[in-house]
Amino acid sequence: MLYLAHVYLVLASHAYIVHHTHPNGNYNAAQLRTVESWRKRCNATVTMTWTDLNIPRLLDECNLQCPRCTGIQMSDLARLCALYVHGGVYADMDYQSC
Repeated sequence: MLYLAHVYLVLASHAYIVHHTHPNGNYNAAQLRTVESWRKRCNATVTMTWTDLNIPRLLDECNLQCPRCTGIQMSDLARLCALYVHGGVYADMDYQSC
């Protein structure tokens, strides 16, 4: 499987949506810089953060259920589901836009 700096692109009509996952949405300073880098350098019109609270709703949108999944596994499923439902780009919190 090819990983290009942990950025997963999906060709969709919403090319300027950037998705991130985070346990609770309380960013530290480095993570804030990451989010801002995507907003500024890529003209991201929307940045979406998927947290432990809203990931279950997202998985419902994809008709996915995983009662025995760990938090990390739920996050992995959420990445794919977010791109499938909303389109855009996924970026890990430790990867800034170039």
